[in-house]
Amino acid sequence: MATIIICTALLVEIVLTAYCIKSKAYQIGFKSFIRIGAFIGFIALTLFSIVEWGRRWYGLAFLLFIWAMLGVVALLHGNKKEKPYKRGRLIRRRILAFLLIVIVTVPAVIFPQYTLPNSTGEFKVATSVYTYTDDSRLETYTNSGEKRQVTVEFWYPQNAEGKYPLVLFTHGLFGIAMSNESTYKELASNGYIVGSVSHPYISMYSKTVDGKTIIVSGEYMKETSVFNSDAGEDLIYDAFAELQKVRVADVNFVLDTVLCKAGEDDPVYRLIDVTKLGLFGHSMGGATMSAVSRTRNDIGAVVNLDAPLFGELSGLQNGHAVLREDIYPIPLLNVYSDDLWELMEPDPMYAGNVRLLSDPPDYVINIHINGAKHLSFTDLSLASPILADILQGGKAKIKPTYCLEIMNKAILEFFDSFLKDIDNI
Repeated sequence: MATIIICTALLVEIVLTAYCIKSKAYQIGFKSFIRIGAFIGFIALTLFSIVEWGRRWYGLAFLLFIWAMLGVVALLHGNKKEKPYKRGRLIRRRILAFLLIVIVTVPAVIFPQYTLPNSTGEFKVATSVYTYTDDSRLETYTNSGEKRQVTVEFWYPQNAEGKYPLVLFTHGLFGIAMSNESTYKELASNGYIVGSVSHPYISMYSKTVDGKTIIVSGEYMKETSVFNSDAGEDLIYDAFAELQKVRVADVNFVLDTVLCKAGEDDPVYRLIDVTKLGLFGHSMGGATMSAVSRTRNDIGAVVNLDAPLFGELSGLQNGHAVLREDIYPIPLLNVYSDDLWELMEPDPMYAGNVRLLSDPPDYVINIHINGAKHLSFTDLSLASPILADILQGGKAKIKPTYCLEIMNKAILEFFDSFLKDIDNI
């Protein structure tokens, strides 16, 4: 839609410029009618939901409103003598007008309108948000002495009865809790309670239930800079392990808190089946969940989206991986993009993944989605294709919606098999 608006604006400016040059006048009255019409047209597009109103359109709406008001004023003072016509001034003004349109439309270009894949389940999906305070931990990313708070947003079957499996998700490096909403909705519509964890000062931003917005910590960003340095694989592993401690503690805290509340008279808690627990995560979040599953004995299944199986390593020594002696013990689905598929073999951080590729147990499933890149497994591939392409170093060969549909179907069938005992794998 943003591209259509920019192209339309360019066409209008060309036609208006040509008309003014031919008539050797600024045509203030004609231009005023165009500006007023553009504002009315934009309002009509929003009213008919062709343009989905949101922050991406604030700049354009404001500009069109100002131009429309100036147009009204110009029409009311139609007898006022126009300035002498100068072709150079006319062209400069038309170019400036078009550039203003482009500038205010940039947010809509970077974050275009998009539609998530349709959910396939029978349930309508509701959401709830909770913020939990961990009295056993101080917040290490501030000096205020406050206890660490973790916010979780849940997607669950609306007006449902009975008990349903609980699965928790955590996002990748600098991600947000909403990064995989299409997956949450798909699972919830098929009878799952899905909780997405916001890690304060680690997530790009998170928001508590009382409205406090927490952005990523500068200290955390400095800590992660080692991943793009020449520090050496051993030091990178040590830094990764240190950063994972907070994430692992957050997930364990959330799980323990929610399980204690299971059965309470609450839209979410009353639906939880405490015997059916799953974990899934993308990138650094997948590494987190593989580590969490190694610390507990109540997890029934784990999905790892394009991440190193961090829980399978005891460490690195001189650039070589030291693997745990025991093979991963619970059902695991690994979903790989082209990026990771080509990276695993030479990178010691992925030694656990390689071991489960070469000789996987029956309960470990490995899927490679051809044409996918790292962020193809998140909704960012739809929400901002330009940003996703920049962050992942190129454009995926597979269509974003199709990739998400394949991934979500695989995740649903996997959890159905191992958390609901439905034989579909």
